[in-house]
Amino acid sequence: MVAGNNGQGYSAVVDGRLVDAAPSATALWSTARAHLVTLFAALDDVEVVLREKTLLGLTGGPTADFNMCLVDDSPNLAGILADSVARLRSRGLPGLFMISSKASRSLGARIGELGLSAVGEAPLMVFSGHVPEPPPGYDVVRVTEESGVHEVADMVATAFELDRDWVGRTFASHRLGKTDSSVAFYMATAANRSMSTVTVSGTGEIVGIWSMATPPDLQRRGAGKAALLGAMARSVEKGAHTFYLIATPAGKPLYDSVGFRTVETFPMYVPST
Repeated sequence: MVAGNNGQGYSAVVDGRLVDAAPSATALWSTARAHLVTLFAALDDVEVVLREKTLLGLTGGPTADFNMCLVDDSPNLAGILADSVARLRSRGLPGLFMISSKASRSLGARIGELGLSAVGEAPLMVFSGHVPEPPPGYDVVRVTEESGVHEVADMVATAFELDRDWVGRTFASHRLGKTDSSVAFYMATAANRSMSTVTVSGTGEIVGIWSMATPPDLQRRGAGKAALLGAMARSVEKGAHTFYLIATPAGKPLYDSVGFRTVETFPMYVPST
């Protein structure tokens, strides 16, 4: 293997081909935008606006997680972000704005002038390399049947304290569970009991990890780790070599333990009241 820096992150020659073994933050934001556009396009009644490097996706859901805006630096960033805030307000919806570190630096104090209030930070993480073996005792399967997708929605809604009906219409919609979808749900089971779920996005070399969810009474048994690593292993079988995610505080220790690393920690905002 020969490795080097390609300007977009760490690259390596593997089996005679050049791969981005650890893409830059800019490349990962770009991939996340593309994956979410595909996800939103599969759902009903979702308003999607993509301008330069800002993606606004409005499902109409009742809490901020259902109406999100991914923002990276671009020439007309301030104006586009102002339009996104105005569009969200015009619909009377809550929303979450995830702004890359580079975009945040470009905006500076203007973020406050755009009517946004900080609500914390989140790490953008990446994994490349050999996927570790999952804990023993679990089977990890792709979920495609409608009854299984309902179970995924139950777990996601419970773990993230989200409206169950809206989770079923968006992040765990049966429309995303089809076998030809670029979004896939995976479930870790033990003794015929569903224990933990994870969603992956993308079918190429870089795959996103979303909605890691384990019911509270089933946590700390290795089920989440099994679901994560099992889903990653199946993605590798299909050609993936790199994975990215946006971590919650509860999930980050797991991601650290299996080899994910933080590319950047970015700020998050909601519209000011």
